Amino acid sequence: MTPQAPVPHRRPLLPRLAALALAAAGLPALARPPAPTPQAEAPAATARRALAERDVPFEAHAFVSAAADGDLPLVELFLDAGMPASTRDRFGVSALVEAARGDRPEILALLLSRGAKPGEAQGGEPPLVAAAEAGSLRTLSTLLSVGADPDQAADPAKGPGGTALQRACAAEAWEAARLLLEGGASATVAAPPMPPPLFLAAESGHAPTVSLLLAKGADPNARGPGGAAPIWLPVWNGHVEVVRLLLLAGADVRADRPTLLKGRPGHPVKPEIRRLLRIPPKPKPVATKRPAPGPR
Repeated sequence: MTPQAPVPHRRPLLPRLAALALAAAGLPALARPPAPTPQAEAPAATARRALAERDVPFEAHAFVSAAADGDLPLVELFLDAGMPASTRDRFGVSALVEAARGDRPEILALLLSRGAKPGEAQGGEPPLVAAAEAGSLRTLSTLLSVGADPDQAADPAKGPGGTALQRACAAEAWEAARLLLEGGASATVAAPPMPPPLFLAAESGHAPTVSLLLAKGADPNARGPGGAAPIWLPVWNGHVEVVRLLLLAGADVRADRPTLLKGRPGHPVKPEIRRLLRIPPKPKPVATKRPAPGPR
């Protein structure tokens, strides 16, 4: 028989564990790695999470709608979340145009401070034109104060076209027209296909705007589309004071008098206007200052 190998003597388990515990108690504690510091959430991520909590999609149309609704906190949240201030929706309308049209000066100022440009018109409508047509006087004043071009024209391929002054006169937004003229808009600039501002104001019979346009250099004898002069429509529409203002400014009706006196079918010319056309008032002489007398 093959002799068996001697079985090694094993120490009991519990005494060994106790010995290990005693040995560990006499050793210095091993250094543990510090717990990771939680990283602060980026502001954009925080803003996007806030939008999601409000069930608002981070999309252009929602951003533009917030500007149109005048929701300043929501617009600011979009901007903090990374939405460019000049973003436009699928129709080409920007948040700046909506803020200008809706007379939202706080939102307009916020968008401008975040990089939007007062003259941007990729969608065809400059913000100043939108504000003028809507009669939004606060945003109109703000845009003029930050350097928006008062004579910038809208794209006629994407809308009615015209300058801010033309669109204000067409919409009968007379206070907006006054602000534009006082803010540097030209009384003579006209962007096709719209008629010049004097034609539009005279047609509507708004004497204060007609007077201001004439004072700013509008030509009472300018011919528009079809050869009409600014005085034609106010004659036929019965605007006596406007006819008087145009004649005093030098409107020449000698060639047009027979046509004007005929009126339109079913709309005879008012007697007061007929008298003005037959005997036009003399234009007021331009006052000139006399030089001060010299010493004798």
